[in-house]
Amino acid sequence: MVDELESLHQQALSEIESSSDLETLNNVRNTYLSKKSPLMAMMSKMKELQGEEKISFGQKINSIKNELTLKLEEKRTLLEEAKLQQKLQDEVIDIITDYADAGELSCSTVGGKVSITIPISVPQMPDKDYDITFDYKYEIGDQIPPTCTITVSGTTITATFEDNDGGSGIKGEDTKTATINAAKDYTFTAEDNAGNSKSCSLSVINTNYKDEYTETDPSTTYSGSCYCCKGQGGTTVGKYVRCNSSGTCSCPPGSSICQRGCKPIYYCSSDASLIEGKCYKKTGVSYYCTAGYTKASDDYCYKINK
Repeated sequence: MVDELESLHQQALSEIESSSDLETLNNVRNTYLSKKSPLMAMMSKMKELQGEEKISFGQKINSIKNELTLKLEEKRTLLEEAKLQQKLQDEVIDIITDYADAGELSCSTVGGKVSITIPISVPQMPDKDYDITFDYKYEIGDQIPPTCTITVSGTTITATFEDNDGGSGIKGEDTKTATINAAKDYTFTAEDNAGNSKSCSLSVINTNYKDEYTETDPSTTYSGSCYCCKGQGGTTVGKYVRCNSSGTCSCPPGSSICQRGCKPIYYCSSDASLIEGKCYKKTGVSYYCTAGYTKASDDYCYKINK
């Protein structure tokens, strides 16, 4: 299952890298980050895993989603810059060719400026060659994705998206909610009006539990009997007398105990168990979370993914 996930990861990176235009890049985004993508389908396979293996697999999926989101944004910026450069080049060539013969131009993009250099020759001046450089300041637009903050109250998850200062604004609702009702990852995604997207997620697992007990000393009674006998040195035939609850025997008048056989019996109330000389009574169940998780309810624990 891990190998299948990694293969999907590498395939997505390859398709992002090979995207040559914004439409192709957007199709790659939809293929790998939409709700019906194979990456999201891998989430359903988590139910086949247990314990730490399940947690690790969920974290791996989230890490891949975050990396793909970042790579998509980086590629989009490069494609937009290339598109702008080509547009400016076409405009400059149209101007130059109206008045002169243009050679092969060179183009560079540095610090918010496109610099285009074109060697030209003017028919009216055959002995002179010139290099003309055009510097264009440009703004590609809002390139910073929104921020996402997740809060949890009880079993209600709230994801709040905020755009950057001077940004294009959040497209659609800037607050999204969900109710924790299963052990899985809850992912929220929003986009600004410039097409920058942001995802944030929260992992939910089941709580651990243990029984709670109270400890008390047991009650004691006695079993067995004593032998009561008469005469000097107990040589006269006597009788057996049952031990009482205090662990002693009451012999008939004229006789005394010549052999004691009382044995203690320890016992607890009917709703408690005797364990190693102590009575333990179950009083309830306590629920707790694996380290790194916060308790949302007696059923679920959560961790906000970074």
